[in-house]
Formats: sequence, structure tokens, C-alpha cells
Amino acid sequence: MAREYTFVLDEAEIGRYRAMAARALEAEVDLWKLAGIHAGRRVLDLGCGPGNFLPTLVERTGFNGAVTAVERSDDALKAARAVLRAADLEHRVRISQADATETGVPPGSIDVVMIRNVLMHNGPRIAQILAHVRDLLTPGGTLLSVETSVDDIRYPGESAGEKELDDRWAAMMRSQGNDPNIGRTLAAQLTAHGFLPLATGTHTDVLMIERSPAWTARDRLVATGFATVEDVHRWGAAIEARLKTIGLLRAETPFTVVIARSQGNVAQPER
Repeated sequence: MAREYTFVLDEAEIGRYRAMAARALEAEVDLWKLAGIHAGRRVLDLGCGPGNFLPTLVERTGFNGAVTAVERSDDALKAARAVLRAADLEHRVRISQADATETGVPPGSIDVVMIRNVLMHNGPRIAQILAHVRDLLTPGGTLLSVETSVDDIRYPGESAGEKELDDRWAAMMRSQGNDPNIGRTLAAQLTAHGFLPLATGTHTDVLMIERSPAWTARDRLVATGFATVEDVHRWGAAIEARLKTIGLLRAETPFTVVIARSQGNVAQPER
């Protein structure tokens, strides 16, 4: 099966995901309500990554609800399990390792599917993933989809070497049939694959990070011929130099959030 992510998780990347989750929970409160994430609901976090949203999903759905999480990556799944263990919530979430097109979740059993930053990494498989999501949803169920646009991310203070790394990563993504700027057209993409958008929102997260997430894709850049080992050494030196002289990197990341329902069943979502 195709790999779902170009990033590799390390401690810095897990920290970035944790910070992004905290910002999203502040910015998306109303959209979560509109999507129907509340007590008694059955929610699937599809491509849950390191699991930072799972404790909040458990809290919002309550004891009468149910939270399911699916993740393909070994490292991300391990991190997600650690999050649940630390919160003493292992018994409250059904978490499994599976592909986004074959989750093993029973059809028609999920009220809300949340899928964040997954479609960007799966361009050739978007149709398969969204068809599977439609199968999983109950009648009237909703999709909460969130994506960014790489070219719209701003890194004030980023060096020329770091910018080159970001550009190489985006080029590699495009060569694999992915769209690094899918956040710009997310509603249209969902419409083209059988969903009717009900609401759209945007927010920009501002975080202080060690380096762009493109750094975690350095091994794949080399393996796919988009970089040399010498390039990686040069980029690493640029990151270290900036950390010593300027410090952390300011990252201004825009996100698009779309609430949608499968076409043919487009009444307003349950509140």
C-alpha cells in the first residue's frame, strides 16, 4: 500500500503537531459543533497522526459516544497510543493501524469523520479515500476536512537554504501526484468527489518551531533524487546557523476547514 505521509515523526515534529492541535481546538470550536461532534456521537479520526485530538474527541462525545482512530504510520500510531496512555484513555478509543482506503471500520457506523492533512499526501488516492469515507458515514453523517496550502505558509526569518529545502519538498510532492496547495481548493475537491460542502472556515496558526517540517522529509528527498547528501548537510547547517543567531522560526500556517455531507443527503448537520 502507498505510504500516506512524506514527513517522518521526531520529537520536534510531534511537538509541532501538539501545538497545531491546541490552536485548532481554539479556532474550530463552532465548526466542530456544526459538524456534530458532541455527546453521543460516533467519531472517526482518519489518519489520526500522533493522536493529539483524541482526548478532546473523547471529552466531546462523552460516555455515550464512541471514538475510533485509524493511522497507517508505525511511528504516529505509537505516539497516539502514548497520548491515550498518558491520559488514561486507552479503553475509550478504538485505535488501529490501517490504510485510509481500507480502515476495517464497519460501513454506515460513523456519524462524523475527521480527516486532517491527509489528502495533501495522497493525491492519487483522494477518490478512493473519500469514497471510503462516504461508505463509513451514517445517513446524514458529516465530514470535517482540514488542509493547508504550502505555498501560503510564511516563515519570516527563514534562510535561503531553508527556503530551498521547502521548495524541493514541494517539488517532490508534486512529482508524486500530490497537491501541496490543496487547502486552496479543498471545497471544490470534496465536491468533485461526491460531497456537498455545508460550511467553510479558515484560520492561520502562528507557531515558533525549530525548523520547517520539510526537514523531516530529507531522507525521502535523497531517495527520490530531489536532493543529495551534500544538500542535506547544507540545509542542516543553515538551520543550525539560524537557531544560533535568530532562534526559533516563526511559522504562519493557513488552514482551510470544510464541513461536508455526501451528496444526496444534504440536510443541515445535527447540532
